Amino acid sequence: MKYGVCMKEQLRSGLMGLTLPIVALLVLTTNQFAGAADGNEWTVILKAQQLKRAFQYKGSQLNKVVKVDVVYRPSLSDNEPKEYESLWCNDGKPIGMQRKGFLGLERGKLLHINVEQKGHTDEENRAIAFALMHFSLQAYHRFCPIITISVPDQTFDDICDALRRRGCEDYAQEVETGHGGSVMFNMQSFPSRNARRLYFRNPNGSDD
Repeated sequence: MKYGVCMKEQLRSGLMGLTLPIVALLVLTTNQFAGAADGNEWTVILKAQQLKRAFQYKGSQLNKVVKVDVVYRPSLSDNEPKEYESLWCNDGKPIGMQRKGFLGLERGKLLHINVEQKGHTDEENRAIAFALMHFSLQAYHRFCPIITISVPDQTFDDICDALRRRGCEDYAQEVETGHGGSVMFNMQSFPSRNARRLYFRNPNGSDD
């Protein structure tokens, strides 16, 4: 299944009223670790927290809700991250989104994504996996490559597994062909800096 089609189905199943551009992402990767952003490099932060009591009422089936706040810092001069959007997932499936600000991301900027977690739970891991795939669409729409995705050591393997369950596969560096049109995720753990590359296969090798 194509990446765009897969994301469209996932969004449609959880966010009935949400319309997003469905495109594929070709992420450029390097061996650089996510560091401080300069004028051409932005830092995007995904802050995940499980909401254990927010939806606890009689008859509610929303018992695994996680909120993921997406904020960004365009440069070192910005001491406080700017709010962009919040996502809500229940058991890894999207149930809501709130746009909080304008993402003034210019074409061609380089992005580093840092993941922050409150509880390091399985529910958070699944929500983060969705948020990573969701934000990658917006990065592609602005022609902005995601250079690195920095994930806490405690949940590095679990988040990679959550991406695999969404259709990603491990990237074999010795096989340089056959990945045309694939979505790349250059994962790195923090602080140990273990690296792993995942990709979402597009069987037709195209960008749509």
